[in-house]
Amino acid sequence: MTIKWTRITLFWLIMIVLFVVSIYFVGKLYLLDPLENKKTSIEQKVDTQSMYIENAEMWQETVSGISTETLHKLPITKGNNQIVRMMDQAVKDSGLTIEQILVEEKSPEEGDNLHRLMYQVEGIAPSYESFQQFVTQIIANERIIEIFELSIDREDKTEAAFQFNIQFYAFYAPDFKNSNQK
Repeated sequence: MTIKWTRITLFWLIMIVLFVVSIYFVGKLYLLDPLENKKTSIEQKVDTQSMYIENAEMWQETVSGISTETLHKLPITKGNNQIVRMMDQAVKDSGLTIEQILVEEKSPEEGDNLHRLMYQVEGIAPSYESFQQFVTQIIANERIIEIFELSIDREDKTEAAFQFNIQFYAFYAPDFKNSNQK
């Protein structure tokens, strides 16, 4: 059997090839591409969930390695009232005067889940002993506190009173919420 290549035969052959090619492109555009995008999206979600699971396992190891005593010293809320009450009691016991308290919230450092509140306390102490008593009471508090700056200045050398400035961090860890309640 021989096929005569006439114009009509050639036309229908080209039409069939064009039809097959157009079916391929339409199928790729409306079926394959959306499926590939969905597959990529699901792979990204799986990777993200895997990362969360790994971080959760590391976080659980970190929390389980921290003693119960430390967890109680590290509140899950800011606890400004606790710090103010502690300073108020220290002021009453030591007899000094606080002129100003500034509080600033610091965001956690990268890789660290501890949130920080920076306190700056300015005041006047009638004597070095009263100032020392005030600082000792702040340090003796059960909450974890880090004093990073402490300055004393006496303007008049004849007077016993002097001005002071203390800056310290009070830490809290809202991420310990579930672990702290055990």
